[in-house]
Amino acid sequence: MIEVKKGRAYDSRMRMAVYTAVQSNVPVDKAPEVIRHIAESFSHQKLKVVPTPKTVCRVARELSSLCDVKAGEALSRAKCPLAWDATDL
Repeated sequence: MIEVKKGRAYDSRMRMAVYTAVQSNVPVDKAPEVIRHIAESFSHQKLKVVPTPKTVCRVARELSSLCDVKAGEALSRAKCPLAWDATDL
């Protein structure tokens, strides 16, 4: 059995699998089974747990939030106009 959860949180390997599935446009309701199939095919071991579709949605939201923060940081450092009227904030 492959353990991918520490306490209530999934470890970084499972989170990366979810991020990859989301970025590859795997439907949220299909992502858990796709992740399970790929992991078990390559490792020849069973996963102890896989995220539910609801968890996949939550992780996808986290990824979106991280992207927004990183984009804002990059724009701030580049001294790009950040307001609709092309003024700096």
